[in-house]
Amino acid sequence: MNISTVESSGIELLMSLFRLNNHERMIHNDRRSSDFLSEWVSKSRLSMPADYRKWLERFFGWEAFFGLRVVPYLFLKDSPSASDLFGLIKKTSAERLLHMFLSSDFKEPNELDDMIIESFERDEKAALDFAFSNPTLTNPDRYEAIEMLKDQSKTRDSFVKLLEFGRENLLASPDLTLSTSHSLGLLEENLKQFGSSFLHFLLDPDALDPSVEELRLLVTWFLGGSSITIEVPEKNSIISVVGADRISERSLTVEKQDAACIMSTMSKEEAIVILRNVLHSSQTLSSIVGLSGLHRHNAINTLAGLSRQGLVIPETHDGELTFRSEIKLLDEALEEIRKQITE
Repeated sequence: MNISTVESSGIELLMSLFRLNNHERMIHNDRRSSDFLSEWVSKSRLSMPADYRKWLERFFGWEAFFGLRVVPYLFLKDSPSASDLFGLIKKTSAERLLHMFLSSDFKEPNELDDMIIESFERDEKAALDFAFSNPTLTNPDRYEAIEMLKDQSKTRDSFVKLLEFGRENLLASPDLTLSTSHSLGLLEENLKQFGSSFLHFLLDPDALDPSVEELRLLVTWFLGGSSITIEVPEKNSIISVVGADRISERSLTVEKQDAACIMSTMSKEEAIVILRNVLHSSQTLSSIVGLSGLHRHNAINTLAGLSRQGLVIPETHDGELTFRSEIKLLDEALEEIRKQITE
């Protein structure tokens, strides 16, 4: 599998709009950026005109997320900036954009596809049949699709205006750029040290088919502790968009030891349970979950915290991450706490 990491303000633009419409559904996964994202969402929603809020709900809903369906077409080979993405969408015909929104696959559209989509504007029954034949859409989203097909130029213009608003008003924070660049570096550091085995720790393991040839990892501030994975079987590829919080919370690389962080990490009952299971014993994540009885998500976050503080050693064996600990690691951590307190 060829793995590439990508930094793109174009993906930030799309994810900013997705976050703005779905913040309440995502905040439970956020960590360090939680307060900052909540404040950003509140201010951004107040600044958005009513018409734009309607377009936001249409294009960036939780179930259909029509606006994100352009990602496989535009980000599989390239990494357009926010300005480039806006320019590409602005030059795209209404029928081609509707094809990207509504197709049940990610095959490259052609002129015949464009003609078929365009014909739905004049044939409501055909538009209804087309929308209801798409297995990826819920019934409410199918009716939304029919409305978009009725006036395709208006649909396209609304999407373009929404992107323009986002480009001009949502991406101004310097913290965004700093956070994304740091997270990208942290992701690359973990991949360098642990290889593709880290991806099963970072992402949903069921989303990673080992036979896939290409995996593109895009980093965004706006997903916080969440991630979105899009399979593109037509290209034997996967695109994963990963939030900055998720990367920092699941990073395994050792940080500079800090007494407060060590004590905070070891104070959790889950940490004690895991340390018992990996002391003088090398265990995989699956075996740790089985031995400890912890939920996988909880075990991942706890293992990551223990690894960053040097209390657990992550290693790669036969393409799989394993974890172990030793008494001397605990002694060294306790000595570091004593040293920092008595200095």
